[in-house]
Amino acid sequence: MPLDPARVVAWVQAQIDERCPPPTPQPGAGAMIQELASTLRALEAGGGQVFGMAVAAEVFPALQPLAARARAALQAWSTSLARSHGDDGPQMVRTIAARVGVELEPGGVAIAEDAAFEDTLAQLARLVGDREQLTAWWREQGQLVDDDSVITVEIGEPQPERVQRAMALHRDASGWELPAAYAQLLDRCHGISVFESEPGEQAALRTVHPTQLSEPLIWPVESHGDHALLDAVELPGIDDAHVFGELPDRGYLVIAETGAVYWVPAKLTQPTRLAESFAAFVAQLLEYRLCMPALLAARG
Repeated sequence: MPLDPARVVAWVQAQIDERCPPPTPQPGAGAMIQELASTLRALEAGGGQVFGMAVAAEVFPALQPLAARARAALQAWSTSLARSHGDDGPQMVRTIAARVGVELEPGGVAIAEDAAFEDTLAQLARLVGDREQLTAWWREQGQLVDDDSVITVEIGEPQPERVQRAMALHRDASGWELPAAYAQLLDRCHGISVFESEPGEQAALRTVHPTQLSEPLIWPVESHGDHALLDAVELPGIDDAHVFGELPDRGYLVIAETGAVYWVPAKLTQPTRLAESFAAFVAQLLEYRLCMPALLAARG
């Protein structure tokens, strides 16, 4: 028998109120904050579990006004923990929320523009439209499976607000900021795919929705891959890793907390340091005509 939406609303409201901060500090704050944040994400997304309960899609419109109540409860936790733990208290709340995809202070991270990297992006824009140059270079390097194939590039449609939000969520969850050049690239190209295709089958350069990218070398911030995939993996020389792309079945591209870019084999063996910075990595990728296998071969 379907649940009465009014009863579900009353139950969820009670659950939110029960997880508001008590007058004096009590054990279990982290668990309550996480439950509030997970529920807030579901309420704002219009789907998902609410305090561990699966809710029918038709009930969510009645629940969504409670998102403001859940967000207010999280803000109350920030205020309460600021009194008892100083600046560490609100940071703990932001970190827990960010790990489940909730930004407590909406607005994202403004995308800075670096003039030197703008020149690199201009080179990228020229290269992705030059199928003849790309295909000839890949063929000369023996990187084409079929010698009659041509290279196609797909670019994800720009989604600056999603990129800004993702940068803020990463900062709040990890405590460090991703490189400005990384955000700058994604602001223009929200994911990049490079692959072989039959002559005349596809346009040389296609702009698609990020969800439609074909096995992207550089992932968009959502819908392809898990950027936190290697969080629980101990990697020599890398304290914290943000995965930003891959070659399927071969390995992953990661940005370390230091800003350096590494290649991590799929078997999670010894990482290879590719560049001191994301900007330097993109410059290398241009040198190798967007051919990641050739770049890796050159690095041994």
